[in-house]
Amino acid sequence: MMLEQVFPILFIVVMYLLVFLFILFLGYQVVRRAVRDGVLDARARIKELEEPWPSVDEPGAHPSAQQ
Repeated sequence: MMLEQVFPILFIVVMYLLVFLFILFLGYQVVRRAVRDGVLDARARIKELEEPWPSVDEPGAHPSAQQ
């Protein structure tokens, strides 16, 4: 093979590799954002559950607690 024939093939391989790596990077960013948002949402839910519950006598109590 002559050198002039190798360069176009090498260029195509490098371009495919760059596109593949870019798509992989975008997928990583999407998954990272989803996991981070999920963790933050879970922390907010835990914090909400850790708040003291209203007493049975208070008007904001859960209906099942008032029975």
